[in-house]
Amino acid sequence: MFVGSNYMRIITIILLFFNLTCFSQTKLDFGEIRGKNISDCIDTTDGEICQSKNQLEIWFTETTFLEGNYNAIYLSYNGVRWTALKHEGDSTSNRVEKYRLFPIESFESIFSALKKNKIFILPDQKELKVKNPGDDGDEYVLTFKAGEKIRTYQFNNPRLNLKYNKDIPEFENFVNIIEILFNSFRKEIN
Repeated sequence: MFVGSNYMRIITIILLFFNLTCFSQTKLDFGEIRGKNISDCIDTTDGEICQSKNQLEIWFTETTFLEGNYNAIYLSYNGVRWTALKHEGDSTSNRVEKYRLFPIESFESIFSALKKNKIFILPDQKELKVKNPGDDGDEYVLTFKAGEKIRTYQFNNPRLNLKYNKDIPEFENFVNIIEILFNSFRKEIN
């Protein structure tokens, strides 16, 4: 009887440990965040992100106006699980392909790289004093919900602007964010 009692205690401890490690929520450390409070979110201007119950939402869209194409990455974390989706669209044919994405390394490393590139505090490009060399037709819109803060900012021609505005470090961050979000994932293989 004594052996069975110890056995049950060990099983209970193992199950408790498994439950705590597999199903516990992890609160992300966002660092500094520039944005408005989620309580000030307006569905008509801020969209569906206002309704999200996730700890983190990052919606990133690249639009190439010359070709009529767009790519969107949706990265989210609900406290337990990360998810990533990609939408590829063509406005001339109204075609949209949707994919589930998986990190090449890990979601945590992607999140860390995005934070390192100041994703939550970068300014809108309109706030920068840019020597504008021209327009390559690429526009980027980044919307995030991080904890209780939300924000949208835009930038365009980041590679071209980086070349002609080396004194503005934000363009390097913009370029890095593009690279991280579009090159750190692989598509789900069906």
